Amino acid sequence: MKKMILIAAVAALGILICSGPALAHFFPSYPYTSWPWPTQPVPEPDPTPEYPELTVEYIRTATGAEASVSTAPGYTQVSHTTDYWQRLGNQWLVNDGVDWSVDGGASWGHDVMHWGHSVIFRFDFQRTDDGLHEYDQLKSWIDWNGDKDWDDAGEQLIAEKWYQWDPSEEKPFYFDNYRLDNGLPVNLIQQYFFAEVVVPDYAVLGETWLRARVHCTETPFEDFSWDNNVTQGEVEDYAVIIASPEPSTFLLLGAGLLALLWAGARRNREAKVRA
Repeated sequence: MKKMILIAAVAALGILICSGPALAHFFPSYPYTSWPWPTQPVPEPDPTPEYPELTVEYIRTATGAEASVSTAPGYTQVSHTTDYWQRLGNQWLVNDGVDWSVDGGASWGHDVMHWGHSVIFRFDFQRTDDGLHEYDQLKSWIDWNGDKDWDDAGEQLIAEKWYQWDPSEEKPFYFDNYRLDNGLPVNLIQQYFFAEVVVPDYAVLGETWLRARVHCTETPFEDFSWDNNVTQGEVEDYAVIIASPEPSTFLLLGAGLLALLWAGARRNREAKVRA
């Protein structure tokens, strides 16, 4: 019996050895390298971000200890706490972002305005080429009636949105805070905005005030006004002098001619008396 079991075991071993290649199809050996295991594609590394070439650097000057505060006496005081993304003019905390022309744009300054005369206001809006907001905003008012606010009809000079990119297109990848967070320089972008108005004949004679402000989308456009405090941007207040209409050139010429005629007639009368 034992002999028969031994013979059967040897025969079975021979069968396994001879049929090994066929059985390997059903029982592959470790580590199963012949099986088509699915693999995940290895992502390629992102390219180095290509930011716009630095042309003119925007100098961020806010320190956290300073604030841009309005200066018009008797009016609601407002403030901005940082110029990191936008400002008026070349310097923060300096009134250098607004001027006007009373001669059709031939010259610019802060000259006296006259009833009925056209005035062109110019706003120097400056910002960075980075940030998270879709647009920056500019608003300005003038207190024509001198009642210490800018709530009355016709007192808003300008209200503009300055978009960072085309709103119909996807936001460019470089409009983020990468450069700010890493202490890298950013580009200065500058644009003038204009508003032309005719000084109304009800405007208060003497001194009144103009207020201009720039900000981002942190405060919605419709809520950004002359009397609310915000963080980003700058406020500038300007004293404005309004006077009654100047005599026109023709009136002065006419007055001069009348004076000459009067003087001539007087000389004629005196000559007749002496005769």
